[in-house]
Amino acid sequence: MRKIRNNSCVCRHQVQHYTNQIAKDTNKYVKDLAHAPAAPTQSEQKQRRMHKERLMNEFSTALNNFQTTQRNAAEKEKASVKRARAASGLGVKRNL
Repeated sequence: MRKIRNNSCVCRHQVQHYTNQIAKDTNKYVKDLAHAPAAPTQSEQKQRRMHKERLMNEFSTALNNFQTTQRNAAEKEKASVKRARAASGLGVKRNL
């Protein structure tokens, strides 16, 4: 059981690291997009602006969802550790 828990913990940390890296990279690309050359026509400028706003909103939503998932996973892990300690007697304070 302990090996499974450790593997899931390692896997979760790898996913978090990978997702954090994707978020950093995406944030850089969104910033780069802001410095792209201006579109030649007013219509294209408006279309690019709307597209950029949509991308930024979707990126923000994805980050918020990831943060929520991270918090939920951390809470579940804490609860699991607490249950394991209680079952083993490690979490019980003893009066000597």
